[in-house]
Amino acid sequence: MSVGESILITVFNREHEVLMNLFRWLNASDLSDSEIILVDDQSTYDYGWLDAYKKLMPIKIFKMDEYPAFRTDNGANGPSKAFNRALSESSGDRLCILS
Repeated sequence: MSVGESILITVFNREHEVLMNLFRWLNASDLSDSEIILVDDQSTYDYGWLDAYKKLMPIKIFKMDEYPAFRTDNGANGPSKAFNRALSESSGDRLCILS
């Protein structure tokens, strides 16, 4: 089933406060024809608290398995593989990419 808009988000050790502000903003928006796809790109942070937002909005959360990639000094990957995963999970006619 297709929706109007897929909002794609990837995270790697994104601070909780930043994500809380994003999800508060999204919750205040009209998401009646939208889906939110969040892909955790092997963060060491625990994002279990995001499960509470599943009751408030149409969000799907995926965690990437480990994969071979160039890593920066802080352990981050380039976000392209995570965005490709988000894209493959989306069903919207339009995309909104948040990084």
